[in-house]
Amino acid sequence: MPHAIELFFDDTSDLRIRDLWDRLAELGATYMRDSGARPHLTLAVCDSIDFPAARHLLDRFAETIAGFPLTFSAIGIFPGETPVVFLAPKVTPALLDLHAEFHTGLAALTPNLWPHYAPARWMPHCTLAMDLPRGQFARLPALTDAAALPITVEAVSLGIVEFRPVKLLHSAGLAGN
Repeated sequence: MPHAIELFFDDTSDLRIRDLWDRLAELGATYMRDSGARPHLTLAVCDSIDFPAARHLLDRFAETIAGFPLTFSAIGIFPGETPVVFLAPKVTPALLDLHAEFHTGLAALTPNLWPHYAPARWMPHCTLAMDLPRGQFARLPALTDAAALPITVEAVSLGIVEFRPVKLLHSAGLAGN
C-alpha cells in the first residue's frame, strides 16, 4: 500500500475543513468525508516505506520546526478523469523550503517517491473532493462563498499515513505543540 507524509492542522481548522467535506458530500463527493483521513497538506507519497526509518526522520524533523500558519486563499481543481477539488495555500518560501528539506531526507530512505510531490513539481493543496460528479462543478462557486476564504490554519503536526483505506500509522507534534 502507498504511504503519505502529511502536515496536519489545529483542531478548529480541522473542523472547518471537515465542514467543507460535508458540503461536498451533499453534492455526491463523499470520499474525503468517509475515508478516515484528516484534513492535511501532503508533503510526499511513496509506494512503500521503511517505516522505522521514516518514523525516526519524521520525529527528528518535527522537533526542528515550530507550528506555523498557512493561509488557504483559493479553491482549485486538478483536471483529469477523476478531477480533484482542493484548497490552495498561499505558497511562501518557508513552505517550499520545509517541503524540499523533508523531501530530500525522505528520498534518502525510499527510492519510490511519487514524482508529483518532488520539490520542483509539488503543488501544495488540501484535498476537498476526489469524486465530485462532473454535473456538480457548477455548484463550486457557492462552496467558495461558504468557505469564506481565506482560511488561515495552524500547522501543528506531521503524520505517516497508509492509504486506501486511510490509516494513520504515526504522528509527531511540531515543536511547541
